[in-house]
Formats: sequence, C-alpha cells, structure tokens
Amino acid sequence: MCGFLLRVVALGLFYFFLFDATSSLHIVTLGGQILGSSIIALAAALLHTAGKKIFARKSIRVVFATFCTAVITYLTIKVLPGYIISDIAGTTLVILQICLAAAIIGLLIEDR
Repeated sequence: MCGFLLRVVALGLFYFFLFDATSSLHIVTLGGQILGSSIIALAAALLHTAGKKIFARKSIRVVFATFCTAVITYLTIKVLPGYIISDIAGTTLVILQICLAAAIIGLLIEDR
C-alpha cells in the first residue's frame, strides 16, 4: 500500500511540473492542472498494480500499463475543461514522457 501511495504522489508531482513546463499544452486553471495530474497519476499507479496481479511477465505488464496510461492521458486532456493543445507533436511528446515516467516509477517502486 505504501508503494502504491508513493507512486501516486511521485507521479502526480512529476505530471504537475511537466504540465507547467511544457509550451505545447496550455492549462487555463490551476485546479484543472491539479485535477488532471492527480487523475493520470492515480490511474497509472492503479494500472501498474492491476497489471502486476494479472500478468506474470514483466514486459507484458509494462506494455499494458504504458498503453493504458497513454489512453487515459489522452482522454483526460480531451475531457477536462481548460486544456488547450497548441502543438500536436509537442503534446504527443508530453504523453510519451508521461508514459515513460510511469513505467520507470512503476519498475523502481514495488508494492509489498
């Protein structure tokens, strides 16, 4: 449980600062930025934990969590109000950075 919570907090902080630093994705309100980063972080941590319970091989687990994190990130950006995409290539790079961070944090921080 502590590993899950640590993953959520670490990913949430990383996503918050990543959204703040990027110029291809503008977020109008601070509340939308906090909500979006926390939704994506919670989903990524939950997908890692669920993938660990479902799949035995680590490579399949990482691919499953990465793909689902990318889909949830895209849906969060499209559904939440206040997210303005100014550059599609830059936004794709941001989504790839989000998936890479989720995979690395998921491999480094394990549940007990």
